[in-house]
Amino acid sequence: MEKLDIRKKIDLIITLMTVFFFALGLTFSMFEFKSSYENYIMFLILMIVCIVSYYLGVTVSLVLTLVVDFAYISVKIYQFFMSGTLANVETYYWLIMIVLAALVSSQLSKNIVELQYEISELKDKNQKLVMIDSEVGIRNMKAFMNEMPIYISMVKRHRTIPLTLMVTRIKYSKNIRKIIGDEEYGKLIKLIGTKTSDMLRDEDRKYILSDDTFAYILITDENGSNIVKNRMKQRINEIVIEESKVLGGVKVEIQVGVCEWKEEINNSIEFLRLAESELDYDV
Repeated sequence: MEKLDIRKKIDLIITLMTVFFFALGLTFSMFEFKSSYENYIMFLILMIVCIVSYYLGVTVSLVLTLVVDFAYISVKIYQFFMSGTLANVETYYWLIMIVLAALVSSQLSKNIVELQYEISELKDKNQKLVMIDSEVGIRNMKAFMNEMPIYISMVKRHRTIPLTLMVTRIKYSKNIRKIIGDEEYGKLIKLIGTKTSDMLRDEDRKYILSDDTFAYILITDENGSNIVKNRMKQRINEIVIEESKVLGGVKVEIQVGVCEWKEEINNSIEFLRLAESELDYDV
């Protein structure tokens, strides 16, 4: 609701600014301001005040208008004492219009900044709540850290249920990405996700932890996970990226680390760290 109110304020201020400049142009013709160079100078100063107020905010705009009005009044007083020229309608006109221009412009800037800040906050909150990777369509690290404790609690309660964490990482992922580009690499990640999905049961879970690392929660012991590991490697090895006729096909390989849950594992992070450490032994 507050976001909507700010949008309405911005619309209103833009309308006021449009009316303001329309009135400015209209009065320029009505009062024949074109006949005096002073009016052109004051119009230029008004535009400068308007632009500065937009970029620097309300406080600076108020200080700037005070400085401009003080300088303008000082010039008029000087003219009065030197040549006896009295202040006319144009003098009061510019004093008022410069203040209005500064206020409208600074308020527009203020509300736009507030709207941008709210949008940024909403994006941050949304990012924290999202548990599905938008590009791949797989649960992300946030989901993993939320769901892994549930599986651990389940295993602690039912001692007979085995639990294994499998982590896979694409070999030479940086080099592959350089060869095929970001767009094709994104397609590769999706393809790997698709090829590994049909090897998992309904109770198993798949996550993408980074742009080259997947994690799988398997309700099985280490022997069962080794079977899944071998099948997964075989399935991934079937993927060949046809980069070019010169380079030939780029074969995709993965490293797999497997860790079965034990009583001495304290939390999800430690469980993940142990599984990732097994990657170094899979060469």
